[in-house]
Amino acid sequence: MPSPDSNSVLKALAEAKDFAEKVGLQREAAEFHEFHKRFQVEKPTLKSLRRDVEPVRNQFAITIRGTLYDDYGELRRGMESLVEQYERLSVALLHVIYPPEPKMPEMDISGFAGSEHVKEKMVSYAGDAAGVRLIVERSIALVRRYSNAIGSGEFESAYTLTDSGLRAWMSYKRFVSDHERAAHEYNGPALEFHIDRFQFVYSDAAARTKSKADEGWPKTTPKERRRSCVTGFWIRDRAAQTGCWGGFLISEEHDEYQIASFTFYSQ
Repeated sequence: MPSPDSNSVLKALAEAKDFAEKVGLQREAAEFHEFHKRFQVEKPTLKSLRRDVEPVRNQFAITIRGTLYDDYGELRRGMESLVEQYERLSVALLHVIYPPEPKMPEMDISGFAGSEHVKEKMVSYAGDAAGVRLIVERSIALVRRYSNAIGSGEFESAYTLTDSGLRAWMSYKRFVSDHERAAHEYNGPALEFHIDRFQFVYSDAAARTKSKADEGWPKTTPKERRRSCVTGFWIRDRAAQTGCWGGFLISEEHDEYQIASFTFYSQ
């Protein structure tokens, strides 16, 4: 695991010690003080913070509730400012133990081919900015081609636009049945897809190695082939303009952009 910023760790621990002393929790103050001394000479790691500091933070959260709130869960009189201080401190500790993911840079795709078919023009990406345009343009073209095939009931054509990773676990029969099941659940067949946005673009090899399973990628789609995620709305009743939301994970295989995964969902 990577090492967190030492100064941020020491600052959060010092603030935790001072706050614990302020509210009269001497044992907890002493524990935070010991961690502060320890990490002045030992470089903190996420592993050590989660193993040693997190249990103390969690117990502190339980103990502090008895100080700030009564038995009925009501804030004790005069504790308003302490609650605000504790909430800031708690978030600071959480962020050194579980650092938030850095925000991806964004790019305006207004001038890209096919961007008129995308509602949100700002695209988050990881990797080399120079690689974003090609991925965005080819992803838009694929999604439009694929969704037009689905909307026309041409499931065989649509299935040929899926990657080998998807076809390794989803037969053509299951592919069709998944769409039939969605038609039943969302009151009609998928007719047309309106792209809302790109959730992300992985524009170089280094960025792709950091892609995660919880993004929905099949295990059978290697990281080096992963390119983008597109979400939008499937129209299933043109007159009423109703339907369901959907998403696509897009890969590149043998210089062809293909559908690695698809989803239907409601919000």
